[in-house]
Amino acid sequence: CVYGNYMINMGVSNNKLYHRTIRIIRRLLSVDEEQAEHSLLRSIYRCDVLPIGCRERSIAEHVQTATPLPNVIPTAFLLCSGLSIDEARKELEAEPVVRNIVRRLAQ
Repeated sequence: CVYGNYMINMGVSNNKLYHRTIRIIRRLLSVDEEQAEHSLLRSIYRCDVLPIGCRERSIAEHVQTATPLPNVIPTAFLLCSGLSIDEARKELEAEPVVRNIVRRLAQ
């Protein structure tokens, strides 16, 4: 799924895509790198509060966890907007067209 020139529903399957995802979240939602990465990690680990030691894990470990998961990036967008992980899941169920969600959040 593409929004503007950005792939907004790709898999986070390597280091390059991990960093690209953070940049996409930053640009589209006008947040800083810390907030973008925090939302991405919450999406990868499917939690509202990151597990202890999560930030100390390598990017390779985050990518390994993220690779098999669906909707990592759309969930990160929603978490960045202030939703909980459960609210984000419900939002994605209610509106499966990710472009519509991003369009609404990016305004």
